[in-house]
Amino acid sequence: MRNVVAAILLFISLIAGVVGTTLQWLHHAAHSPETTTELVRGIATDRLFIESVSSRLVQTLTEHVPDAVASIPGAQESLADAIQAGITATIDQPEVAAVWQRILNDTRVQLVSDLGSYGLRGGTPPAVTIDLAPIASVVWQHVLSNHPLIAAGLKDVELPAEIPVQVTTLSPQVADAASGALQLAGLWWLLMIVAVVLLLGGLILATGLPRWVLLAVIGALGIVMVWVIQFLLTMVNIPVSENTIVQALGSSTVRLLGQSLSAWYTWLWYGFLAAVAIGIIGAITTKVKGRRVTSG
Repeated sequence: MRNVVAAILLFISLIAGVVGTTLQWLHHAAHSPETTTELVRGIATDRLFIESVSSRLVQTLTEHVPDAVASIPGAQESLADAIQAGITATIDQPEVAAVWQRILNDTRVQLVSDLGSYGLRGGTPPAVTIDLAPIASVVWQHVLSNHPLIAAGLKDVELPAEIPVQVTTLSPQVADAASGALQLAGLWWLLMIVAVVLLLGGLILATGLPRWVLLAVIGALGIVMVWVIQFLLTMVNIPVSENTIVQALGSSTVRLLGQSLSAWYTWLWYGFLAAVAIGIIGAITTKVKGRRVTSG
């Protein structure tokens, strides 16, 4: 009976450890700028995202060209080519990466804040919006610096203060789930303590050989669980959107967050592997000692 109770405690410890690790990752992803740093690195090489942003910026910037210039034959096409060249030339530059990081970091902070407020007071579910104005300013300055003829005619053009792109508006169900998950994420440390206490309690309660067998079995189950979760993360996709910027940014975000969570499980995987090794060694040692006692 003691070993049955010990097995239950160890299994609950396994679940608490995996859930606690997941919540720890969520808390880190929601409150750390490292998340947006990795995202910027990803989108800087995402051709679909670059093409989508280029198309939106070309559209926005050409809309602010004076009619006198726009009416010149070939002017719109030349300007569009110059803007696209400016985007291509600056997209992987450190200063542009810093701008992207600031934009996405501001979006992350605002979303977490909005979800927190929504969880406390309810109301309208928050929307996720990014502002392309800082990127447009960098690209426009590059165009003016590298195209004297364009600079001569358009140096006084004022760009819009904001170029908002709405990524998505969260549904009430998603907003409720996200705000609840963020609140729970702050309690990750409590689940980890519960996991450790139950692990120690289960090992103390178990007797003799079953103690080590249970430890090895729980470790093996943990490894399988981590593998299954990591596999499922590779299968996650977002719904197709007509907005190519939304589609590209969403796909990059989902992919990079999945990779981040999968990597976060690595230390847990090693912990489970250690549990299997310790369990096997303990079982063999206990068995050998038992034989010696019997033969003696």
